[in-house]
Amino acid sequence: HAFGHEVWAAVTWLYAQQLEAQGEVQKAVMQYLALGEDQQAVGALRTAKLFMEAFVLAQERLSSDQELLTSIANELAVEYESKDMFEEAAKVYTSLKHYDKAAALLARRGDHVAVHAAASLVCHPYFLQRICSKIQSSFLLRLSLPVMKANFVAVAVDFTNAGVWALKRS
Repeated sequence: HAFGHEVWAAVTWLYAQQLEAQGEVQKAVMQYLALGEDQQAVGALRTAKLFMEAFVLAQERLSSDQELLTSIANELAVEYESKDMFEEAAKVYTSLKHYDKAAALLARRGDHVAVHAAASLVCHPYFLQRICSKIQSSFLLRLSLPVMKANFVAVAVDFTNAGVWALKRS
């Protein structure tokens, strides 16, 4: 029986690789999973840019590998961003505690609701601690919480200029 299993595993492995090469990633993933090759299955999904599927599978089968999950989540956020799916990308960045990236994406949309959401992220204590430690003393830091100052809609971040500014109501 051991010999039969080895033959089955070898043939299944070759079949999975063939399916993956032909672009039939979901079928290839099923074969890898049948072999217990969870890493290979996740890798095939990542190669095919199926990051959400890769994340879900990694979370289910490889949950102890936080580095892998973080890497896939970053890839997913970048993919969303490249497709102008800013809210989805911001959600992923927020889950990764990349409040600065999430806020910048939401602020790009420019409407009142998105800018207010960006302000909420920018004012998150974790973000404030990170950004304030990066800002040089020569920069003018003007953070006004919309709740505290009625004449401000939100606070947004401009990482290109390494500064922080407040967007006034138009």
